[in-house]
Amino acid sequence: MSIPGRSTIDELHAKVAGQTVPTRFLALAAERPDAVFLRSMATAPGSNPVGWNTFTLAEVRALAARTAAGLQALDVEPGERVMLMMRNRPDFHWLDLGAQFVRATPVSIYNSSSGEEIQYLASHAEARVIIVEDAGFLARLMEIRDELPLLEHIFVIEAGDDLPDGVRPVAELLAHGEADLDTLGAVTSPDDLATLIYTSGTTGPPKGVMITQGNVCYAVEMLNELIDRDVNDWRVVSYLPRTRH
Repeated sequence: MSIPGRSTIDELHAKVAGQTVPTRFLALAAERPDAVFLRSMATAPGSNPVGWNTFTLAEVRALAARTAAGLQALDVEPGERVMLMMRNRPDFHWLDLGAQFVRATPVSIYNSSSGEEIQYLASHAEARVIIVEDAGFLARLMEIRDELPLLEHIFVIEAGDDLPDGVRPVAELLAHGEADLDTLGAVTSPDDLATLIYTSGTTGPPKGVMITQGNVCYAVEMLNELIDRDVNDWRVVSYLPRTRH
């Protein structure tokens, strides 16, 4: 079945053949390096809005390259899981992208997860690296740290001055220069896992949903066809409550 003016399933597959999120990102960054890719609200003490932080495609590319270099320094291998636990913030995007460039699988978990839930998810995903946002998330992780024998590296984005043994600020992860993203992107595969998404667990233990690079590229191409207009200067609002525990 086909819709007039729309590609068939086979035609969509042909359009994205060989593509991955890293290769599509590199093409976009090369085409529009100075375009704003992300905006986040800047706040003053007391969480009062004072303006906007902006990140261009070139800047996010550089940060993804630094993330990839840091993961390479940790000997992260293709297929290994990098767990991310944070609120809705720009850092997620370059940390997630950097993991994909080294063909690892980023796994983002609910920031409301309890220590017990973190233990289950990290164990099931066999995460060697976990990156959390701040001391609150870190405290929950450290409650069950001894129950995660496969976990080797913990990083914190908003790191204080007194971190527990074995925990490092994410700035250290980003301190290994920039990886060659063109070379890394060229060897990514549509069959690589772009992410592993865990269900909420309302009907039993959370289940890991495997989303491949090919799945993501196909969905993006299909969305482009449905919108059927130039979206280069569109803005999309990404909103999630910033609940603190």
